[in-house]
Amino acid sequence: MKEKIIKFYENFSEIKNNNYLQKDQKQIEKEFYEITKKLKNEKLSKSKSLVGFVKTKNYLIEFYPKIWKELNDEKKEIKNIVELFKYAFLNEKLIHESMSLRKLEKTDSIYVLFIRLYMFGLEKAIKDGFYFEYTERFDESNYSKGRIELKKQINKLDKSKFSIDFYEYDVNNILNQNLKYANYYLVNEIEDFNLKKDLIKIINRFPDEISKIYSWFDKDIIFSKLNDRFEIPYNYASNLVRNRSSFREYGKKKYLWFLFDMNKVFENFVANFLIKNKDKIFENHSEIKMLPQKGNKNFIFEESNESKNTGLRITRPDILIEYSNKKIIIDTKYKIIKDRKIESNEEDENFIDDKSISNTDLYQIFTYSQIYSSEDNILIYPSTDETFLRGPYYFLNSSKNKKFYYGFINLNFINDNWEKTMIEKLTKFFKKIFEQNG
Repeated sequence: MKEKIIKFYENFSEIKNNNYLQKDQKQIEKEFYEITKKLKNEKLSKSKSLVGFVKTKNYLIEFYPKIWKELNDEKKEIKNIVELFKYAFLNEKLIHESMSLRKLEKTDSIYVLFIRLYMFGLEKAIKDGFYFEYTERFDESNYSKGRIELKKQINKLDKSKFSIDFYEYDVNNILNQNLKYANYYLVNEIEDFNLKKDLIKIINRFPDEISKIYSWFDKDIIFSKLNDRFEIPYNYASNLVRNRSSFREYGKKKYLWFLFDMNKVFENFVANFLIKNKDKIFENHSEIKMLPQKGNKNFIFEESNESKNTGLRITRPDILIEYSNKKIIIDTKYKIIKDRKIESNEEDENFIDDKSISNTDLYQIFTYSQIYSSEDNILIYPSTDETFLRGPYYFLNSSKNKKFYYGFINLNFINDNWEKTMIEKLTKFFKKIFEQNG
């Protein structure tokens, strides 16, 4: 029986208040809340902004970014997930080339999407042949080749054969074995007949010499020019079969989860988009250095002389940009801001409103500007309509030395030219900063 797909927009707590699920509430609490309690990553389980899925025996519970809730178009959401993850996981080697919209339209869940992306990457990789490597072998032979295992040779009773240790250029290696296992595993897990058929076609392309194993062999694979074409599908397989995905038992039921904190996803997306398109966005500034999560400066000390004392608290801005002895700080905030004006008429000086830019965000970016002596400081939020940035504004008593900007990055990628448009907008914005700084 195919699992029932249940969709939410990031927040675990929605499951208790969704009228659609009243009939299945007890069953879901059994199958779902048990697994959430056991998630290894406590920070992840506490997050209110998750994207990904939890797969149980009866349900496929999926979490989409809340920023897309008002789009009300499932096909757009799947396309957006592909493009968002393409950049967000660039550092985790989950980046892939865009699949055709025709294939995406057949996808009705994030879980199936990851399987399709895995298959897409694997088929592309094996077009150039399966990976061969020199594998260490031990054997008993009438002839001496390789290195004789002296200890084994001396201790054995039958000395008519040599105990040898040698290397063989072999297709039957751990990388290929794990990929073959991943295909068999997924065939048994999924219900979609056409997807099963496509996976079996891939299995049939594996040479018979590649052994069929019955569990994932947990060993780090070193990727080089000889096998880097397999790095993307191998990482998908690893995540789908074990690694980020985890199995838990509740009675005899198995669970699989593949969840990400959307705050981190958004931060990674912005950083990796800037890094990958650095030469276009920062034209004529080849000296630019992009340093995501590399600040690590202490800002509270026990003694007044910080050089003699270890700091008690560390700051780590999302993105630090260095050029010509100058610095730019970028801090990403995954919040839905409906009032895009920075001005506030609230009398309460501690006023915080999720619908507008909060004082807390402003305090944080101001603190970064002081600690890192950054001339330009930028707050970035998500949007679903356009990419734009506003400023400069100036901090109190800083004259024109410390400027502040805020803006929005469009996370609706349905337009085929979205990358080109975003690059153009960001290029224009940073050009303005460079011109003002001389």
